Amino acid sequence: MKNKIIAVLVLILLATPWLSAQQINAKAFTLKQAQEYAVQNSYKMQNAAKDINIARFRVSQTTAIGLPQVSGSASYQHFINIPTQLMPNFLTPAVEAVLVQHGLLSADSLTGMGSDKFKVQFGSKHTLTAGISASQLIFDGSYIVGLQAAKIYVSLSTNSLKKTEQDVREDVAQAYYLVLVAQENRKVLAATLENLNKNLGEMKEIYKNGFIENTDVDQVQLLVSSLSNTLLTVDQQLELANNMLKYQMGMDINENITLTDPLDALLNDAIGQNLFTKSFDPEQHISLKLMHIQQDLYKLNLKKDMYAYLPSLVAIYSYQYNAQRNTFDFTHKDKDWFKTSLWGLNLNIPIWSSGNRKISV
Repeated sequence: MKNKIIAVLVLILLATPWLSAQQINAKAFTLKQAQEYAVQNSYKMQNAAKDINIARFRVSQTTAIGLPQVSGSASYQHFINIPTQLMPNFLTPAVEAVLVQHGLLSADSLTGMGSDKFKVQFGSKHTLTAGISASQLIFDGSYIVGLQAAKIYVSLSTNSLKKTEQDVREDVAQAYYLVLVAQENRKVLAATLENLNKNLGEMKEIYKNGFIENTDVDQVQLLVSSLSNTLLTVDQQLELANNMLKYQMGMDINENITLTDPLDALLNDAIGQNLFTKSFDPEQHISLKLMHIQQDLYKLNLKKDMYAYLPSLVAIYSYQYNAQRNTFDFTHKDKDWFKTSLWGLNLNIPIWSSGNRKISV
């Protein structure tokens, strides 16, 4: 028995520095500090901030659609067999007419064109084409609406960030309160268990002296066992609440934290704030602002569908070089290259969509 006591004391002495190190390395947070930490590090805030960057890039992306678009192209073709076509026999009548004209053939001997056809091949075995083309959007109602919607989308993302910040602060506050309540609950249970153990020890002594029945001791023993199991459950709940708070704050789950705001002080502050004396302006509420922005987006969506009735106009320009060779000798400078250039306008006029545009509106 003496050896067991010594072993327990040694374990306690060895564990004390580790427990002290955990307490020293733990980060202390008031409620406001925990909320500010979450605003800077929570995953929700990081995602909301990235959404703003995405919205800004989307504005640039939409704007670029209406700017000049330039592309280059190159094409090489090698005809293993040049296409063959059948042509009417127009050469025989022409030759016979010349012969008749010079008296070498009588008019009665003319054979005419007849139904015979001869084979001809057009083109070259090697063809190389290189060129550049450009287009400029002049008018498109959908583009105008899309540009307006992209800018409003930035405003939506910015206000969503503010709404996310409010949600994060609220989530952290709820998790902070939950940890404090779990800690207070554990203190009460631990104190109750300590008193029950003390009462159990006293009742066992009384039982030895024969003043109470064994069933009375068993009942208290059952209460102690039940309360011990409840305390283990509360410890698990407390650990879960701590992990939830660290997750809401954007902290590593393995880090240790301590909460410095007492529950009573936080409750007194909450009771002391008389919300009924504060004026409430619904137009300043972030949720209503978001709904107004979404309403503007819906209006632009309707406008886009209505603009689908309007024509669109695009200016185009193309410049090409083309070379045709029977042998692959495109690098020779003395061989001809043929250029083609053009500019024009493409007008697209919507006429009939079988009611699709009307149904969309």
